[in-house]
Amino acid sequence: MKNVYENALFTLSATSAPDVATGCFLARNNPVHELHSAKAQHTCYARRPCFDTHSKLFSYSVDTEIEMDNYPAMTRGWIYQERLLSQRILYCAYDELIGECRNTITCECNPTSLHRHHGGNAIVSYKRQMGHLSDPTQFNKNNSSCFPIIDLWLSLVQSYSRRVFTKYTDRLIALSGIAQKFQPLNIGYYYAGIWSTEIHHQLA
Repeated sequence: MKNVYENALFTLSATSAPDVATGCFLARNNPVHELHSAKAQHTCYARRPCFDTHSKLFSYSVDTEIEMDNYPAMTRGWIYQERLLSQRILYCAYDELIGECRNTITCECNPTSLHRHHGGNAIVSYKRQMGHLSDPTQFNKNNSSCFPIIDLWLSLVQSYSRRVFTKYTDRLIALSGIAQKFQPLNIGYYYAGIWSTEIHHQLA
């Protein structure tokens, strides 16, 4: 699973689909309005901007405060890992499309870019650090904590633990791809979701 999503050129996410039969593209909640003008040579269409969707998917607060009713796919445990590993994602949400790569987020109501320096949840923080995960020395330079890698791991696990599984025996398996990304960072041995470095802190 790690190799598939990490090496994919592009990942399509049926973000607002409640089940596998629904598909990616849902009926829009915001109606499109035709703009009439006597001088216009071409017909123009407009709709109200959707400031809501991307702010929730990339919330600048903790995951417990995010209302996920309109994004059922985001509540799933396996999709959490797929979202972290994918290099580029197109989120098909109920009222807009959102594009994400490891540097930028763009959406229909703001097609320029929403840069990651504004903050973010555990997923955004992880993707911001992706370039440094292969080099622990660079990672530590950009963090003030004594154990920045463990802190990042803990934030991911806390967010991940709120996700839902059809089979709860999948929980550790669906995190294994992320654990492999942390393996070269010299944080000790991996024991079922916990690293031997600062193990007492993680157990708490």
